[in-house]
Amino acid sequence: MVRTFVLGSTPSQKLDRPIQQKWYGDAAIAERAIVTLASDRGLLLIGDPGTGKSWLAELLAAAICG
Repeated sequence: MVRTFVLGSTPSQKLDRPIQQKWYGDAAIAERAIVTLASDRGLLLIGDPGTGKSWLAELLAAAICG
């Protein structure tokens, strides 16, 4: 559900209502971040300014912590 919260739902998931995509980036990066956090390890997002690192971190925190 964390992935769905961040990347949005697809019709094949057959949810009661669609979930809008909140982060527009490479889905593989978001998936790797989720797997890293699920394995009880730390995560460091690095990259150029303005690429959405902080936004992805906020979304992951909101999804994981409720």
